[in-house]
Amino acid sequence: MEVFHESSFFKEQRAPALPTPEEVRAINESTGHVRSTNFNRPPPVIVPSLGLVVKYGADVTIVEAQTQMMVREQLQDRVPVPEVFGWAEDGDQRFIYMSLIQGETLGERWPGMNEIERRAVCEELKQMVNAWRTLKYGGHNRYVGPNPKVAAVIDWGQAGWYPAYWEYCKARRVTLDPEYLDNVSQEDWHERYLPMIIDPVDEKLFYHPWLYFVLSKGI
Repeated sequence: MEVFHESSFFKEQRAPALPTPEEVRAINESTGHVRSTNFNRPPPVIVPSLGLVVKYGADVTIVEAQTQMMVREQLQDRVPVPEVFGWAEDGDQRFIYMSLIQGETLGERWPGMNEIERRAVCEELKQMVNAWRTLKYGGHNRYVGPNPKVAAVIDWGQAGWYPAYWEYCKARRVTLDPEYLDNVSQEDWHERYLPMIIDPVDEKLFYHPWLYFVLSKGI
């Protein structure tokens, strides 16, 4: 286990140590969640009393934690990112220990937001996209607070340096379970609000060839 004793978790003495992988799995199983024993991508474990979230599974990578730390270090004043407390590897699963961000996901909050609030969040996200595009190669669930305001940008597992069109194409393809956001609202998001955050690209020249490529690769 790699532990960062200079992190706020230890400075604030929330606990003598981070939960072990075995303890994390046990907490998840105790919830009775249908996916709590999923090997590849179980639901994250949340420990409110410790201000802690543990994201783990066979699909989780240490690179995600390292990327998250890099973004937090270089863009802390412009892109809110959960603090990483440590990570571990156990039984072909990786565990990332990070700070708990209080808030609802954008998908949960979106239906109840008015047009002014939606545009404000889109503008805020656009500034964040512009910020992380300034990062130089050195050898992207969003959470919304009560105002509403972006509380954090999470899930950096597929972050990297890609062609300029890739970011929009990836965001364009993302869909949510209609249980959280109905299909009409998702189409409205893609057509009206996503272009406020990321400059769109020509669908025939870029998006359709990109989509063919990722589908052929099973990405």
